[in-house]
Amino acid sequence: PLLRLLMAGGCAALVALALSARRLKGDQLELASGAVALLAVLLITVASVGLGWGVNSPAIGAYGLLTAMVCAISTLRLGLLVALASIVSLLGLGFGEYSRLIAGAAAVADVPLWRRVLSQVVLVAAGMAAGSLLARIMQHHVHEARDRESRFATLLGIAADGYWELDE
Repeated sequence: PLLRLLMAGGCAALVALALSARRLKGDQLELASGAVALLAVLLITVASVGLGWGVNSPAIGAYGLLTAMVCAISTLRLGLLVALASIVSLLGLGFGEYSRLIAGAAAVADVPLWRRVLSQVVLVAAGMAAGSLLARIMQHHVHEARDRESRFATLLGIAADGYWELDE
């Protein structure tokens, strides 16, 4: 019951942070994406320990996805921070299994196939959500680049007209 309550609260915080980040722009959006990814790593780690799955948790695959997402839409440093948090989580989970503090593979054997498949489908859906966020950010940057190009072309046209008028 405590683990479920903790996970529900963590997921609610993650959703709230992700939804509020949609309104941000620029550097604030980049920092918020890193915060969302780090909170997700923490939640995955807590769930992996609490359920006893260790490094066998199906959600572990999200670590790579989170790292790639943050590297793509934020800074390389923030992506490296998410990657390091993921590695620390994996090493901690591995140590927990090695020390027999976490059941690991034995705990996963009891999970029905449909639940393991559903976990992977949710991971794919998370990839889709991350991809849509990346697409939104890329569209924003492309739109800004087009605006700058348009302003430059207008200024260049004004300068060319001024040059020809001075030349005559």
